[in-house]
Amino acid sequence: MTGIVAAAACHMAASTLGLSAILLANANLFHAIKWLGVAYLVWLGVAMLLKKTDAVEIKSRPSTTPLAAIRRGFTTSITNPKAILVYVAVFPQFIKPEGALGAQLLVLVPTALVIAVVVYTGYCAFGTGIARLLSTARRRLAFNFAAGSFYLFSAFGLSWLRQQRS
Repeated sequence: MTGIVAAAACHMAASTLGLSAILLANANLFHAIKWLGVAYLVWLGVAMLLKKTDAVEIKSRPSTTPLAAIRRGFTTSITNPKAILVYVAVFPQFIKPEGALGAQLLVLVPTALVIAVVVYTGYCAFGTGIARLLSTARRRLAFNFAAGSFYLFSAFGLSWLRQQRS
């Protein structure tokens, strides 16, 4: 969790330092990234729907040091292109150009970090609980169908989204 939240803080910093402005100023780049996102969601959805499922034996995870776990979480999150795009897309919506940027960031950044902690804590709890639930091939097939359908639905929704300008 610590590594993931540290990476989220880096993504927020990059977003506030200008990546959001670049995307907002260049509509073609914004649309290219949006369509890459649509294609990626379609690819994920189709891959989940076509994924073969077998029964899975739940094995205990090898122990690791806290530093190694933090490093793994940070590396995984910092290299995730979706993560930076989320902050680039979300942060500008909550920043008022006429207001003091520092004061806005003093509220926005801690709030976003708390939300990240809550969401990833939920993911961890969900992942721990669902591992046993998905131990049969039939349940894994149902999960893959639901996840694949969600990705395809999300791709469809994103493809219909228009860039809003105020």
